Amino acid sequence: MKITELKLEAMGSFFEYKAYEKNSFSEEYILNAFNEAHKEVKRIENKFTDFKESPFNQINENAGIRKTIVDKEIMTLVLRSFEISKISEGRFDISFASVGHRWRYYKKIGIPFPDDERNELQNYINYKKVEVDKTKMSIFLPHQKMRIGLGGIGKGYAVDRAYNILKKFKLNNFYINGSGDIKVSSNLNAPRKWKIGIKNPFNPSVYAGLIQVSNQAVSTSGNYNQYNPINKADHHIIRIHNPQNNIISATVIHENCLEADCYGTILMTMNVKDAITWLNKYKLSGTLIDQSGASYLSKLALSQFGK
Repeated sequence: MKITELKLEAMGSFFEYKAYEKNSFSEEYILNAFNEAHKEVKRIENKFTDFKESPFNQINENAGIRKTIVDKEIMTLVLRSFEISKISEGRFDISFASVGHRWRYYKKIGIPFPDDERNELQNYINYKKVEVDKTKMSIFLPHQKMRIGLGGIGKGYAVDRAYNILKKFKLNNFYINGSGDIKVSSNLNAPRKWKIGIKNPFNPSVYAGLIQVSNQAVSTSGNYNQYNPINKADHHIIRIHNPQNNIISATVIHENCLEADCYGTILMTMNVKDAITWLNKYKLSGTLIDQSGASYLSKLALSQFGK
């Protein structure tokens, strides 16, 4: 069966699109569908980025100064992030950017993040401090050094939106990979499931294992790719609750990529025991790898093992 593929840049990395469609559609039709899906990804990137000027980043630019009027899409995604913050007891928190923005700065210039500055900025990591007025459609950050960012949710949201567009084009057997945030579609008559590799955190050029999925999303979070080159212990996932955590890779399977993306980030703030308990509480399929190289599966993941 012929495969049609396309790889395009977005969100600081690449989005990969693949489709097996037999003779249902021409290659030109499928590539056009991929490009339309990617236009949506780029729209989301340009609207929600906090790396440069954007409608979303206006909230940060107005921090401590004035309320920012936002549209329905921004408000909906921010409120959804708060819901996930609540069920994770604040482990997922878009105000992590209060530290994350400066972490990026120090990573870029290649010097350690000063402890005194980090400790000060951590005081502003609390989603409950973000003032939201749903009636007036406004969002306000009450301190000038407070920031919000959609890392951990934005890419998953973009993958879900791209998936919906490919569905509108009537594609059935396809795969979207937004740099580790993956969602696949399979026809009921597909001869096999999609096989998704979990990177080995000790050697990312090989897989630690394979997951077989149909019509689901898979997201892996890890602290082995992004760190300050001067201090490899200084990672991009901001850990307030459990800085001595021993999980280095967390993979979640879910119906939606947005949730899979968020839940993987949440697990990275826990130790193995708490992470497995949390996965089982919410009946989620997840796989963890710790610093020793040991792997752990949730009850649902174990029940699906080998299927």
